[in-house]
Amino acid sequence: MGWQFTDDVEGYAASVLPLLSADPAWHTIGLTVVENARHRTAPLMAPETFGWWTQPDGRVSGAVSLTPPYPLLLEAVPVDALRPLVTALGPRLTGANGPLGPVTELAALWAARTGGSPQLVMA
Repeated sequence: MGWQFTDDVEGYAASVLPLLSADPAWHTIGLTVVENARHRTAPLMAPETFGWWTQPDGRVSGAVSLTPPYPLLLEAVPVDALRPLVTALGPRLTGANGPLGPVTELAALWAARTGGSPQLVMA
């Protein structure tokens, strides 16, 4: 099925909480993003975008969030979902945060697509 995106935190939560809650210590940031979005009282500088990757069997195996001013959070993203993610986000993809392996691969795919040169800011 691929990537699905929404600005509705409750729709996102319904899709990804089973994935994230399976390992709450590893997914602390992603779970915190959901709770912060649920209880936000002031608007962000730009709309939030939440996404999840659905396998052909219907299982959700990926979760990302874009909550400005922060870069894209790769909370859980299978390797085969990275190229479609770069394509789907296009120019909204200006940075990424998450595990070094997937972020490095995402940066390489982004650079190949845009001709840009990714920079590691923090590891």
